[in-house]
Amino acid sequence: MKLIRNGVFETNSSSAHSLAYGTEYILRGSRWYQPTEEHDFSNPMYRLDAVPDHYKGYTFYEWLGEFGWNGKYLRTPQEKFSYLLTQMADTSEELHESTDYETIKEMVEDIGCEIVRCNDQDGYVDHESYGIVNPSLFKSKKDLITYLFNDNIRVYIENDNYEYQEWYTGKKTSLLGVAYDL
Repeated sequence: MKLIRNGVFETNSSSAHSLAYGTEYILRGSRWYQPTEEHDFSNPMYRLDAVPDHYKGYTFYEWLGEFGWNGKYLRTPQEKFSYLLTQMADTSEELHESTDYETIKEMVEDIGCEIVRCNDQDGYVDHESYGIVNPSLFKSKKDLITYLFNDNIRVYIENDNYEYQEWYTGKKTSLLGVAYDL
């Protein structure tokens, strides 16, 4: 038996996470409609120089998560911290052995926040979206402050099967780099 499909576009669908400021500016994305990727959080449009008063003394928990393609977004400091940790390691044991973790931990403590250690955790970030948020983005404590505590910076956990980036209100760009409006 031979299956022939005409006029059909098929992909190996998977996750398609995006790091965005608001709904009009995509900082990093794993699929289309993405600008030149940001390499830190120095853009004055969204940069924070200090931890906002309502987050001072914040306590983070070392929770690893499962970040596949569930259609949610991460907004809270804890959610974004968990996503960052899970980008660094799939298990608590791997996380605690990571030099990147030690650097992030020192930065968190230097900004007056606490990390509660949690053991025996497993997590994953779907392979297609791995690297959207990684330790190399945090060249300074202000970069980490901006990522964690700017409530308008969100990580969108999506897939490329269904209404990908439907939240996005800015200019869309085709794969050929041509801008268009929906």
